[in-house]
Amino acid sequence: MSILVTFVLDALILAAVVTTLGLKSSALGDRNQLWCMLTSRQNTFVVRSLAASYFLMVGISKWVTQNEHAFFLASGYGNSFYAFICLFECVCAIGLLIDPLVVPTVALLWIEMLGAIYTHFHNYLAKGISDPLSNSLDAFRMLVVLSFIALASKHTGTELEGRRVVWIK
Repeated sequence: MSILVTFVLDALILAAVVTTLGLKSSALGDRNQLWCMLTSRQNTFVVRSLAASYFLMVGISKWVTQNEHAFFLASGYGNSFYAFICLFECVCAIGLLIDPLVVPTVALLWIEMLGAIYTHFHNYLAKGISDPLSNSLDAFRMLVVLSFIALASKHTGTELEGRRVVWIK
C-alpha cells in the first residue's frame, strides 16, 4: 500500500512540474521566471496537498495495520512513541494545508525524517539490520519534497506579477 501511495505521490508531483514546464520557450525570459512558475501558488498548493495526503495515509496506515509496530519495538521505542508518531504525521498533514503553519510544519517533519534516517542507520550499526540506505529512501525523498515546499512557500511566484505568461495550447 505504501509503495503505491509513494508512486502516485511522485507521479503527481512530476506531473505538476511537467505541466508547469509546458510553457512556450518565448515566455521564459530567464531562469528566475521558470523558478517563479515552479513555485506558483497553484503548484505549491498541489505539492503541499499531495505531501499532506501522503503523511495522512501513512500515519493512518501505521496505526490501523500496525505494520511498523514491531520495527519500532525492535528499535527500542515504546508503544507510546509509536502512537505519537502516527498521530504526529496526521496532525502535520493538516498543518501542511494551512498557509501560516507550512514552514513550521515542514521543520517538524524534517526533524521526524532525520530521526527516521538516524534510526535506520543506528539499527544497522548497533543491531546489524541490513540495508539502512534503501530503508531510508522514503525519508530522503520526503526531505526533498519538504525542502521544495519550504522554499516554494517563501517564494510563491510573486516575482511574476506584471509579466505575461504564455501557455502551450
